[in-house]
Amino acid sequence: MKYSTNRNLSKVQILDLFLTLLFTTGTLLSGCKPKSESIIRKSESLAMCDTVDSLTNRLAVAISNLDAKAAAENVPCDDRIVYVSNGIPIRGNEYIEILSNYYQHLDSLSFFWEKKEFSFLVPNTVLMVGWAKISAYEKGIGEKKDKAVFTFIYHRDGSVWNMALAHKESL
Repeated sequence: MKYSTNRNLSKVQILDLFLTLLFTTGTLLSGCKPKSESIIRKSESLAMCDTVDSLTNRLAVAISNLDAKAAAENVPCDDRIVYVSNGIPIRGNEYIEILSNYYQHLDSLSFFWEKKEFSFLVPNTVLMVGWAKISAYEKGIGEKKDKAVFTFIYHRDGSVWNMALAHKESL
């Protein structure tokens, strides 16, 4: 990911830089240890980015189907903050309940990615920045449209991929 030398960075750029720095120093995930052989083939990093692309596509489908359980498929159910939505932190063990409560107030929801960019951070960790269009029909209120940028960090432990942290900022 390219960063400007301009000192007027946006909140999203600052967050992306901060998250990248956290992962590269190995402080975000406990037990995040790079492989002893630090060389990862380009094909391996591309395969990991493809996996995260697939996971975020399934997430978009789950959100559009108002399916909180499917949306939480790769979210660890513990007390760590896993998602920050417009400044509101959500813990893993609250994720399904909060989404379910939100979905109850909707007739329908459309969520699709306009653009995604991937960065391979360290072995088994991928950063995805995505821009999405969201259209929600709230019961008794009508349509509310939103455009947002999301930052996702997915980490693989063995064969299991989990969302380590996600952040949404409405544009």
